[in-house]
Amino acid sequence: GPHRVLRPDARYEHQTVIRPSRIPGAGLGAFARKRIPQGAVIGEYGGVLRKAHPRPKNTAYLMELPVCALGKTRPYTLLDGRGAKAHMTRVNFAPKTVNGKPTHLQNARIGAVCFSPYIIFVATRDIQAGEEILTSYGKDYDYRFMRLPVVRRHFCRVAKVDCSKRYDWRW
Repeated sequence: GPHRVLRPDARYEHQTVIRPSRIPGAGLGAFARKRIPQGAVIGEYGGVLRKAHPRPKNTAYLMELPVCALGKTRPYTLLDGRGAKAHMTRVNFAPKTVNGKPTHLQNARIGAVCFSPYIIFVATRDIQAGEEILTSYGKDYDYRFMRLPVVRRHFCRVAKVDCSKRYDWRW
C-alpha cells in the first residue's frame, strides 16, 4: 500500500515560518518568510493517511483526498494533519466577507492534486513577507469559533466593518 506518512517538500517549507496567529484564540499560524507571488505553491499539507471514519472525533485537521488520488491511496481517503510538523497544517481561516464587505484577508486556496502530497496551498494573490497565510476551509467546515465575541471583534476591526447592529460572514 501507499506510504502512510506524508512529509511536505522542504523546498516549500522554507518560504514560511510558524508563529502565533494574529487571530485571537487561533493558536499558531503560518506566515510568509519572503514574498510569494500569486499562483505559486506556498506549501504542501503533510500528515498521515487515514481511512474514513463514520463520526471522527476531531475533524479540524482532516482533509479529504481528491477522487483522482484514491486509486493510489486506497484504503485511505483522508489526510490527517494532526501532529504533522508541516507549516500548511497551521494555515488559519479568514472570512471572505463580513456584512457583505470583502475582507481581502484570504491569500491562499487549498488545492487538490492527483499525486502525493495530494493537498497543496496556492497563493491567490501576491503575499508579502510577514503576512499571515489565510484561507477558506470550504462550506462543510464547522465554523463555530466565528461566533466567539473576540473573533467577531477581530474580523470586524480588521475588515473595518461596523458590526454593532449586524454580523454575518461568508467563507
